[in-house]
Amino acid sequence: MKTFITVIFFGILTYTVAKKQPIETCQNSLPIKPGLSINDFFNGAWYTTHMKDATNAATCRAYQFEVT
Repeated sequence: MKTFITVIFFGILTYTVAKKQPIETCQNSLPIKPGLSINDFFNGAWYTTHMKDATNAATCRAYQFEVT
């Protein structure tokens, strides 16, 4: 029982102390490419072939975009 309580305590302690990545470091600050035409870029069908943390059923899907 002591071992169980100790493991739970250290698990909670590790979770609380863990450093989370601030949102500011995840944002993309790259400038827009000169001459980029949004209507041409998002034209036609798009397909996903790789997805992080997804099942095989989620990959290889077709998406249709419409620029409004």
